[in-house]
Amino acid sequence: DVSQGNPAYTANSPLTLGDQAMVGSWMASAWGYSVVTAPQTPQRYSFSTSVGENGIVFVDAIKQSTSTTSSTVRTSTITSSGSNVMTLDGKAHSSANSASALSVSLTTSRSQDVVIVLVGINAAGGSAAVRSVASPHLTFQRRVIGTGSPMYFEEWYSVASSALGSEAITVTLTGSARFTVMALAISNAN
Repeated sequence: DVSQGNPAYTANSPLTLGDQAMVGSWMASAWGYSVVTAPQTPQRYSFSTSVGENGIVFVDAIKQSTSTTSSTVRTSTITSSGSNVMTLDGKAHSSANSASALSVSLTTSRSQDVVIVLVGINAAGGSAAVRSVASPHLTFQRRVIGTGSPMYFEEWYSVASSALGSEAITVTLTGSARFTVMALAISNAN
């Protein structure tokens, strides 16, 4: 998250910009991703902003699903993995200059997606935290909280048991604030 001055994000390598949301000329939120195939040594992940403002960068590692099957025939072992490449299966975002609740509508095509909801709150626009993240077919758990003056950040997640059709995901705050909600669904993730 970043605040003030019509900010826009650029993801610095090795990140790819996934999505960004604006709240008037005051605030922007963005998420990016980097797909890796092996354990990483220390790596710097960062964004640049168009106006050089402050913000929070949070890095989260999401592991690819490893469903494999093995069978032994005589002295040979055959291991096969299905099509289990991690992919983005849906994304949505919304923002408000002053509100206590905000909803996004998320559509996906696969079951068992990991659904992540990112909430960025600009404390300069009102002090609040996330009271709840609710949805008709998903039960969300808070994963992490982060702060960096004047920004406040929360990540929530759930696993969808089936594909989602315009699933309303509503974030309710403890008070009125300037904030963004970004939801993304990742298939073949643990």
